[in-house]
Amino acid sequence: MIFLLNGGILEGKVKGVEDGLLYFEIEKGKKKKLKSTDVGRVFSVVKSDGSEEIYYEKDLDSGFFFEKEQMKHFVFGAQDAVKYYKGNMHTWVAGISGAVGGVLLYNNFLILVAPFGATLIGSLGKAHPRKSMVRDEKYLNDPAYVLGFERTAQSRKIMRSLLGATVGTVVGLGIGTAVDWNPR
Repeated sequence: MIFLLNGGILEGKVKGVEDGLLYFEIEKGKKKKLKSTDVGRVFSVVKSDGSEEIYYEKDLDSGFFFEKEQMKHFVFGAQDAVKYYKGNMHTWVAGISGAVGGVLLYNNFLILVAPFGATLIGSLGKAHPRKSMVRDEKYLNDPAYVLGFERTAQSRKIMRSLLGATVGTVVGLGIGTAVDWNPR
């Protein structure tokens, strides 16, 4: 397994590192395919025997200011955000805001602004990890873990809000056009 700095996990058997790229093989059915990723994106690789090889290096110039153990907690936070943070409330808030904007602005060029405004409304607030969202409660007081969780959850929240706002605006536009309650 290959653990990325952003919390992502790549499945595959590592074949080697060459010219800053980590090569790994994945199996799809009976076929094997060789893929690669930049070593700078990789935190660590867990081998089949359970041993872990850490590729991460602290580098202030690149913005990697955590020590290895702190970065491991950061990655855990990002992974837990991907696994547990859904952002459904933000999708609904943005969807309803987009629908209202679509109904009110259906016959106006400002309809193009509605999804962005609804996305802003839907993505308000901070995404903190809760006890039910963490692999171990001791991480709730770890700043590196919390930062990893919040960054990943924030980006997920914005994307979910954008989706809800776009769908809501289209629905609102359809309702506004069908009802035509504000004829000119």
